[in-house]
Amino acid sequence: MLDNDGNGGVASEEIAWLDPETARTELRSHIETFLHEQSLWVSTCEGETPPTLGLKVPAGLGKTRTALQCLADHGERLLKRGHILFYVPTLDLAVEAEGKFRELQTDLPSMVLRGRDALNPETGRQMCQRSALAKAISGSVPSVTQSLCQRRTPDNEIEEAPCAHDCAYLGQRDIRENCVVFLSHAYLKAHPPLVGDVALRIIDEKFWSELAETRKLHHSQWHFPPDHIENTSLEDTFRRVTGDIEKALYAGHPLITALREAGVSEHDLRTLSQAETDAQPHFQSSPESSDDVITHDLDKFDPKSAESSRKRGQIFDLISASFHLGHTERLSLERPNPKKETHGYLKMHLLHPLPDSAPVIVLDADLDGTIFHRLCPNAKFEQIRVRPQAEIIQVEDRTLSDHTLDLHPNAKQARAKVVQIIKREVLRQNGEGVLVVATKRVLRKFFSDEDLEFSDSPQEPQELHGATIRWFGPRMLGVNDFAHYRSVILIGRMQPNILAVEDGMRALFGDSESPLQFARNSKLSAGKGTVLMRSGKERRGDVQQHIDPRGQAVLSQFREAQSAQTVARLRLMSPNAPKRVIILSNVPLPGLPIDTRVRFDALAADKSNVQISAKYNRLKTAISGPEAKRLEGLRLSAKGLHKDAPQIFASVAAGKNFLAEMDAGEALTLMKSISADLGLPATPMQLSPLRGGRPLQAVVFSERREALQCAASLWPGYKAMTLHWPRAVSDDEEAILEMS
Repeated sequence: MLDNDGNGGVASEEIAWLDPETARTELRSHIETFLHEQSLWVSTCEGETPPTLGLKVPAGLGKTRTALQCLADHGERLLKRGHILFYVPTLDLAVEAEGKFRELQTDLPSMVLRGRDALNPETGRQMCQRSALAKAISGSVPSVTQSLCQRRTPDNEIEEAPCAHDCAYLGQRDIRENCVVFLSHAYLKAHPPLVGDVALRIIDEKFWSELAETRKLHHSQWHFPPDHIENTSLEDTFRRVTGDIEKALYAGHPLITALREAGVSEHDLRTLSQAETDAQPHFQSSPESSDDVITHDLDKFDPKSAESSRKRGQIFDLISASFHLGHTERLSLERPNPKKETHGYLKMHLLHPLPDSAPVIVLDADLDGTIFHRLCPNAKFEQIRVRPQAEIIQVEDRTLSDHTLDLHPNAKQARAKVVQIIKREVLRQNGEGVLVVATKRVLRKFFSDEDLEFSDSPQEPQELHGATIRWFGPRMLGVNDFAHYRSVILIGRMQPNILAVEDGMRALFGDSESPLQFARNSKLSAGKGTVLMRSGKERRGDVQQHIDPRGQAVLSQFREAQSAQTVARLRLMSPNAPKRVIILSNVPLPGLPIDTRVRFDALAADKSNVQISAKYNRLKTAISGPEAKRLEGLRLSAKGLHKDAPQIFASVAAGKNFLAEMDAGEALTLMKSISADLGLPATPMQLSPLRGGRPLQAVVFSERREALQCAASLWPGYKAMTLHWPRAVSDDEEAILEMS
């Protein structure tokens, strides 16, 4: 069946693809223009958000290096106003980015900001000698530094730990010169140990998940009054308010409306919050105390009780702050699951704001407009598109989920077919590098099949059938280790738990004016996604989707974006050699133009869709003939199939059923493919009955110069005329694909 453009596909809106050099020039122009326009920005009124530029740039184009070059060229003016903070996903990537910045031979000062437990490159030891204690008391003290390292006493004297004087971690605060500071995304919601103002922030790669947080409070810590409330005048208020909150969440009613109708007031919530604050225990520690004393005091401290009290207070504060809005969906219940031995929880879904003291540039290949504008409402958003330079093949009929490759009755057979694909690709690339990526769960099964032990340490690269293996996840972001590889094979996709998707949706959009929609029965819905073909056509593909567009935006960041990021590890914008991408999942990947869509079984067998179709194999058997005595020709009519190949088409009805839903051009194309695979010469013919009647098509298995003589010998009751083969069907021979 042909789509509305008459050519087997739906014509897509023209995509403005740029060549890599033009795209880099445009990227640089966007950054330089922003730096020029915002270099003197200052907040003129309270609550004013800084100007923000979001750039959706394909991975591999060199967005990080371009941004670094712009800083090297134009950063001097900015540094007069404050630090330039350059955020990347991990400390390792921060070290790598700072190294690239230094390679530009700029005179601008730079540094890598390291956390307490990071290794000091000068000593090989941790930045903070008390990092383990710092981690233990974190959350139980107002300030780790003041409780453990250094603080000013009420008498204005400095009290400090013995190790504070030459502490590498604290030493970062003593840097008075404004620098280009490279640091991890974790510092987006934590105050970095730096002194001075900030002139600019650049955030590289996906960052929103660092700001969206879900905190859980065990049911028992919510349902029963804590000791400091029990037997006080607040106990009835606590039981009433917590009970009404739980009832509303359990029934799925709008929370604020339900609480108002139940008589809960904002005053009740504030009173309960203050009670938690007043009673909340804090760990008492002095920087001058020895490690043994602090450890001894920690053993007597109850951090779980303190944490529960803090979370209860946060819940009351959250609801109280939402009373003026009239709604919030930042609270939810997670029911216990006896099968998985999970407990019931009350969950808070929080969104930490981006720091708002300086202009921001966001560079991300996966930047989603819905999420980005939620975090930065007044931001400018630009997208740069570059067509990947690679042969991209995607299966169209299988998702190859973890269940399919692990627990399904045919899982072992499916894994065996994947192994065929891997081995053939490794042989094809002849040692030039093949990267295989799947979930850890699936990789463990492949290694188990070979009696090998799987290691999930990224520092220990492993191989499977000659290919390097990695797994989906955040550690694939920004990695350049595979730029020289020739092929990448994606096995399945990373499918997040529906609860994780909706937790993220609540955190990001929990205060939206439009109520959130949640998946029915905690399951995604069947839907259609768009597959972009290299030809420019768009095709529809089956995909599981979230019913709320905001939930779908979050799901895509986990699923489609992970696959796209994995493909990008081969750096396909300007490759120095031919590259191939094989996607063993039918999940449509927006913006990735596919050369070939093929069925999983066909790819495993190194055949086309046509070659594994039932019609192909039946017709191939007919042409091969009984006892390996091939036919000399075959008429493509119901009666002709029966007369010429009765061993396969036992009746005219059998021939009629075979030709159903297949026009003459499709039948001839199928014959051409089979004859080529069998190594037979073939010539298409038109046969007209000598006694009158409708002409029909046929194929004789001979060279064109002998075709008329052959046809006259086979079918003397017809006048024969040679034809040309039909024009090749575009986009994966999709018209023929419909036959099977």
